[in-house]
Amino acid sequence: MRSVLTMRSLLLIVGLLLPPGIASAGPFFMFDATTFSSPSEATAVTGVLVRHFTAQDYIAVAWRQLSPALAARIGVPHTFAAPASLAAVQQDTTNPQIGLVLYDIEHWSATPAQEQADPIGSILSAAQIVASQPGRSFGITPDGQFIGITSGACSVNEAQNIVRNSGLDFTRLNLMLFQAQGLLSDTCALGNAGISLYTSYVSQNAGFVKAKNSKVLVVAQLSFRDSPPARMIAAMAALAGTVDGFYLAYPEGAGQVACTYCSPQNLEQVLSTTRRPKGRPRWRP
Repeated sequence: MRSVLTMRSLLLIVGLLLPPGIASAGPFFMFDATTFSSPSEATAVTGVLVRHFTAQDYIAVAWRQLSPALAARIGVPHTFAAPASLAAVQQDTTNPQIGLVLYDIEHWSATPAQEQADPIGSILSAAQIVASQPGRSFGITPDGQFIGITSGACSVNEAQNIVRNSGLDFTRLNLMLFQAQGLLSDTCALGNAGISLYTSYVSQNAGFVKAKNSKVLVVAQLSFRDSPPARMIAAMAALAGTVDGFYLAYPEGAGQVACTYCSPQNLEQVLSTTRRPKGRPRWRP
């Protein structure tokens, strides 16, 4: 997951995170738009969101300016940011337009080296910062390397998964987002047993988190970068009732890695297939 404030990636989450005391009828989507390949693509993607998003969905903070229609429909409690450093966590926590702060700790330049070296201590510090501001929710989205997924390979090493082996305090989390999308990529899904590598990993880790704290919302990430919509839909159906939501990345226009399946048509297919009219899900746990 890349920073939602840099306008470098287009993010979409199907999740189950609502303000305290409000029940959800089913999965909802959370989305952050950034740069696109063309103005016409930006317009088309916005149209898809306006057609399908309801008040129970989540938008990234940038969308409060990018789409007045979505901002009017979706309140601040359903607005998120994904800061990649403790300094950015501090800044986003004090932003009155943000309701959910997702600490995006990764092996990249946006996360300081000292935070990467002590991920659990850094997560604790981030949780304390967010807890100091009433009305904020806190989640984490470590990259694949932190959660035992080997970069550039279709393999898992749970001994390197900080979620399972680091003494993480789950009582401080509202949401745990697993960046396992690489296991569903063309390379892994076509070279192995379809979606099973991805769904097995997510299922096992979701169960572990829920056993630690059943109130933590578990979200699994997917990506249009190298997963076609049919595979995403199949994975979401297989994990219904196991996870609380799904995060879909649409990193078109990022300029570094090609986004093979990024298109308004594919986004439309995922949203229209997984939802009935008025935002009701087609499949239920």
